[in-house]
Amino acid sequence: MNVNEIKQLLRKGKVYIDFGNHPGKDRFPREAAISGCCIITGKRGAAKFYEDIPISSKYKFNDNIANIDKIINSIKLCLNNYDNEIKNFQEYRNIIINEKEKFEKDLLNIFKKV
Repeated sequence: MNVNEIKQLLRKGKVYIDFGNHPGKDRFPREAAISGCCIITGKRGAAKFYEDIPISSKYKFNDNIANIDKIINSIKLCLNNYDNEIKNFQEYRNIIINEKEKFEKDLLNIFKKV
């Protein structure tokens, strides 16, 4: 898939599920969130930290057999109640949208202190 195909697919989707290793602030969950998907992740790597993937813990799971029913229920909740559930990701989208401005302000604050 090329970049445009991925973007189109994310815009059509309602739920993005990622139980990968999350070595840092991952691009795909961010792209999915900004594209209008509910995000469900595991708790590996950076995903366990709110600062890296700022979503409610109710959408983050340890990926083990004991949690399969909870994960499936979360997926169903997002699909069946999308209009309500997507509101729970607005803060994440706002953080992404305002990230460049925040970075620039942080830089100015750092250099004011020096």
